[in-house]
Amino acid sequence: MKYFLFLLLLSPQLIFAGELADLFIIQQKTSKYPDLKDDKTARKNTDIEIGLERTSCYGHGKCPEYTIIIKGDGSLTYTGFKYVKKLGVHTGKVLSAKLSKTLQFLKGLDYASLKNNYDSPASDYPATYTLVKTNGQSKVIYNYANSGPAKLNDFEALIDNLIDSAEWDE
Repeated sequence: MKYFLFLLLLSPQLIFAGELADLFIIQQKTSKYPDLKDDKTARKNTDIEIGLERTSCYGHGKCPEYTIIIKGDGSLTYTGFKYVKKLGVHTGKVLSAKLSKTLQFLKGLDYASLKNNYDSPASDYPATYTLVKTNGQSKVIYNYANSGPAKLNDFEALIDNLIDSAEWDE
């Protein structure tokens, strides 16, 4: 019981995280990653799915907590949990030009070669999970306190910008 409480106190972002956090845990056991440089994938965006999940923080203000999954055709599903403009589950569409820009950046990012886990000894910061799924395989990266490389943080920002420009179904 003491061990469980210790883990609970040290890893709140893992305990309260959502869909992408679950995929990250499963991925650690399988170690299968998508081939993002495959020419077929680059031509057929509908086979691609990207996602972003931001977790809560403690002591650093009101950190937005949400998950977004965007398919290659531009359709998206967004779930807002706390400190966001939209609470609950929402669907919509991303502008194709902005999605193309994000997917082009992703192609140059070489996401599959990035580490799975970027951690930091700091505490009370939010974590971000990113997802790339293509050709039936997926990879999720855990980025705590923005400790990952700048290009990963840039990818996260591009996904955030897709949310801001989305056309929502209402």
